[in-house]
Amino acid sequence: MKFKWLNQQNNDSLIVFCNGWGMDETAINHLDYQSFDILLIYDYSDLKIPEELIKNINSYSDKYLITWSMGVWAAAKTLNNIMFKKKIAINGTLKPINDEFGIAEQVFKGTLDHLSEVTRDKFFRRMFLSQADYAKFEAPKRDLENQKQELAVLLKIATESQDSEFNYDTVLVSLKDRIMPTKNQINYWKDSVSLEGGHYPFYNFCCWSEIINVG
Repeated sequence: MKFKWLNQQNNDSLIVFCNGWGMDETAINHLDYQSFDILLIYDYSDLKIPEELIKNINSYSDKYLITWSMGVWAAAKTLNNIMFKKKIAINGTLKPINDEFGIAEQVFKGTLDHLSEVTRDKFFRRMFLSQADYAKFEAPKRDLENQKQELAVLLKIATESQDSEFNYDTVLVSLKDRIMPTKNQINYWKDSVSLEGGHYPFYNFCCWSEIINVG
C-alpha cells in the first residue's frame, strides 16, 4: 500500500481515504480540504501499513474513514483496529470479487488478462455516465505494469480472504454503477443511501465534509 498526505496542517480532524484500484490523488484533487488533514491510501499491491503511520492516525481526536470501490474491502482488512468517528463505504463491498455481491470473478479476470492502456482507459470511461464528466476526469499518473500488479494481487487476496466483521456506518451506492454493479451492492448491504451517477461519485461533492454528512 502507498500513503500520501494530501493535507497535514495539525488539524484536530483527520480523514483517511482509501482509494479505488489503479488510482492516485488525481481522483479527488477537486475536493476542498476545509479543516481536515487528509491521508490518502492507495495501491493495494500489498496490505502492509507501517506501525508509525497507525500511531499517527490514532493521534487525531476525530478520525473519519472514507472508502471507495476496492478501498472498501482494503480498509476492512487493514484499518479494523482504529476507532473512527464515522466509516463510509462508497460503491464497494466486503466481497468485491463475487458474482452476487461484487464484480463477477470472470469479469475481473478478463480485465486482468487483457489489461492494456486501451482497455484501462475504457475502464475509466465506464466509471462515468456522461462524456462531460469523463472529460473532467484526470487520469491517475501510475504505470500500467504497477496497476496490473495491483489487480493481480487483488484477484488473489480478495477471492481467498474470509468475510470481515468490519462495520460501516454509512454506505453510498450509485444508482447506475457499471463497474461494481448497483444490484450486487444492494444485495450485499441491504441498507444504503443512493447517489446519482456511475461508479465514480466524487463530482457529486465539492468538499470532504459533504461526503461525511451524507446519510
